Amino acid sequence: MISFKILHLEDEQENITNFQRTITRYNKQHSYNIQYEAVLTLEDFNQKNINEYDATIIDIKLNGNPDEGYTVLNNMQKALERIPSVIYTGTDSQNDNKYALKTFTKGDDNVDEEILDFLVSIYKTGLMNLLGGKGQIEQILSDIYNSNIRYNMEEWLNLAAQDSSKTETALLRFISHCLEDMLHTDCEQTYSVEMYISPLLNEELSPGLIIQDNYDNKFIVITPACDLALHNGTRKADSIQLCCIENITKHFPGTSQSAKNRRKCALENKNNMFHCLPKCKIFEGGLINFQGLKMIEIAELENGNYKSVAKIASPYLKNILARFSNYYARQGQPDISWDIDAIEQELAGQSGIN
Repeated sequence: MISFKILHLEDEQENITNFQRTITRYNKQHSYNIQYEAVLTLEDFNQKNINEYDATIIDIKLNGNPDEGYTVLNNMQKALERIPSVIYTGTDSQNDNKYALKTFTKGDDNVDEEILDFLVSIYKTGLMNLLGGKGQIEQILSDIYNSNIRYNMEEWLNLAAQDSSKTETALLRFISHCLEDMLHTDCEQTYSVEMYISPLLNEELSPGLIIQDNYDNKFIVITPACDLALHNGTRKADSIQLCCIENITKHFPGTSQSAKNRRKCALENKNNMFHCLPKCKIFEGGLINFQGLKMIEIAELENGNYKSVAKIASPYLKNILARFSNYYARQGQPDISWDIDAIEQELAGQSGIN
């Protein structure tokens, strides 16, 4: 059953009463268990433990202040609270998406139900169960600490005595490894949206970064991480190696069955010269052309001649780099001229004797 709890900041009691009636009817109609609590003032809202709720609905104009609701949402972001929020107001702004997932306008027909439909769709993604204050990530982090880190605390203490700042970074890396290990349980089917990180959370130059030049040409960075890492403010490499990301029809045009078969082969990553990046709303996709290599100075990227578009998530990047390495590690040999038919006759004769 769909079950989650909403906290609504609204300064008009009539709106609260109407919303409560809508939720009662909505729950009965869909057999849901959506719980609802409302507060009239910012002070009452701040006294609530926000992590006890799964979503918030925020009125922007409160008690005569036209922007007080934005203050609430901004404070939630600064406190790193991961609660899906929507704005429900009589006034809207082009900046609303900076603060909330969506804005709904009071007075619109069936708007209360539209808000509930939207929050239910958010619930169905699993977001409320994963990232909320009482979500699975919090539980998993507790498991990592209680089941692993505390048993190896002496090792971490020894490292911290040598360099506390680097130890903290190492511990963060270790926790991310544990998260990947604990969550990477169902690999039979993944989705293209999982493959890309965009908007970027970390714009540090690294393998798998997708960049775009001023002519909309796209490339993926394939230089090894060890050459790009900063050591005392400098990198081993002064330049980076890129592979072109191209439209599949550039290499496999046409409508013939042969062209369709070759496109299908490339899309399924059965053509060793290419690696397919699937299309989704986050990134338009394309073919990584392993022969389409380009070298640029790192300064070109830092001077604004290229912009970062997305980054390939680590599990998928490993496969790309492995296929790239395999493509250039191929070992061929010259064609040898010999009489295969004669050899076959000789072998057949030997088989007859035996």
